[in-house]
Amino acid sequence: MSSREIDAESGRLLNDQDGAFEWRWEPQSSDEEDGLNQDGGDGFKTPSKKLVLTAYGEEAEVPEVKEGMIFPDWEAIDVQLKGYDRKRKVSGDVGTSDNQVHVGSGVRKSKKCECPVQVFASVNEIGQWVIRRQADDGRLQDVLWVDARSRAAYEEFGDVVCFDTTYLTNQYRMPFANFVGVNHHGQSILLGCALVSRENSDTFEWIFSHWLECMGGKAPIGILTDQDAAIRKALRSTISQTVHRWCLWHITHKFCRKLGKNEEYQELKEDLEHAIYDSLDVDEFEMNWATVMERYNLSEEESDWLEGMYAERVMWIPAYLKHLFWAGMKTTQRVESINSFFDCYVDKHTALYEFAESYCEAMEGRANAESKADESTARNIRQILTGFPIEEVFQKCYTDAKFNEVQRECSKMLYVNCVRRKMLDEALEEYELEDKVWVKPKYSRKEILTRRKIKHMMVLFDLNNQTEVPEKYILRRWRKDVQRKHTKVKVMYHDPLKTEAVCRYDNLQVLFDPICKKASSYKETVDIVVEIFQLLEIRLDDKISMLDR
Repeated sequence: MSSREIDAESGRLLNDQDGAFEWRWEPQSSDEEDGLNQDGGDGFKTPSKKLVLTAYGEEAEVPEVKEGMIFPDWEAIDVQLKGYDRKRKVSGDVGTSDNQVHVGSGVRKSKKCECPVQVFASVNEIGQWVIRRQADDGRLQDVLWVDARSRAAYEEFGDVVCFDTTYLTNQYRMPFANFVGVNHHGQSILLGCALVSRENSDTFEWIFSHWLECMGGKAPIGILTDQDAAIRKALRSTISQTVHRWCLWHITHKFCRKLGKNEEYQELKEDLEHAIYDSLDVDEFEMNWATVMERYNLSEEESDWLEGMYAERVMWIPAYLKHLFWAGMKTTQRVESINSFFDCYVDKHTALYEFAESYCEAMEGRANAESKADESTARNIRQILTGFPIEEVFQKCYTDAKFNEVQRECSKMLYVNCVRRKMLDEALEEYELEDKVWVKPKYSRKEILTRRKIKHMMVLFDLNNQTEVPEKYILRRWRKDVQRKHTKVKVMYHDPLKTEAVCRYDNLQVLFDPICKKASSYKETVDIVVEIFQLLEIRLDDKISMLDR
């Protein structure tokens, strides 16, 4: 059935071809409760009239239709229209495409459908931030949502963040943007999301400034985004101290469109990728890039584009960004993995008012996946492969996923030999290592590390009989022996009390909190508790070692 447009002035259904529907306005008393204004009026206008729909002899009250409004609880309307054929449900398209609302077969019959603001704000919890702004005429423009779990996770994993807006341009046309980090298992973790009206610097400035406020004013060290002028301008004005990096994949993906007409395109593409991915330092990149520009006959358009990208090389070339820790994120494909995760819950037929509910279902699955990884790491220990002492160090402290990466480097140590070592002075020694490598096909797309390889550092530890690793080389973010705050936070889509480990943790807190409060009155009582806790920790370590065998 075709969608039906409603004249907001008269309430007349503009394209009701079969005449089965009749709409009329009726006065609404000032004390009558308005379903769209439950939060006190912030974000929506309070209608002075109510719209009554008559369909096949049955009546139902409908919220006043205004341009850009998001309809509430259509299921309740459907319940009132008991005699109404469900196959002929109304589909109302009101206002601009940015705020388009669909009501049809995609609505879940078993759950209440509310607008995103109502769903996001429906749970009364400490630390939840739902910020929205509206146009002068009262239309909802943008919504930023950062729940308590995301805020707690940011404290641990907020040093490197990806910001993605692909849901503004992909097949779903959902006005959805998100902030994503990486947790201790190397999994993508959501650090906030926004429903936005349009892609411009004003909108992004509003998002970034309020998101930063939600996170206590602590800016990330680095942020990864698409090559977007509006995002760049907004970041400069809101979190200028953060290093901004462009997604490398999106830039190289443009080669075909920008350079594809060149007669030697395939060779040109390979040489460019060689300069980008295989240059170990800035000088080597400069030399390789200059060679490419001299070797090929480029058109004026091709040359201008490459010169423009070269001028912005500090934004995307790995050799210029190697001094920062990026937690394994080099492209926004990390964020797109979050988006693909939503694909299981959201499709191109999902309406805006349905999205919030689907979002919560998706995030529950994401939180459960992290909980399962935590439980697996706690219960299972990956076996030692090489016998190098350094491998045992990381086995004890890193999560399974990250220890697996360490093991891959340890296995490569078997092919590294020291051929010469020379003392340069009392505090400095030089090593010459021979490394057997297998070369991939020409100009592999895989980005290589632009510093000394991890395996080479491990070999030096082994050559000097070092069985301990300095703490500065063991990153807290990958450790499994850290109690992380965000895993204990209850939100609308995840209850950590469902896990046995969290139940035990909470029970211990109940026991220890009174003791800590009682002991804090005097230094002498604090000393007693500390002494007992130290003895208790020794017994715990012995017991855990025995259980882990």
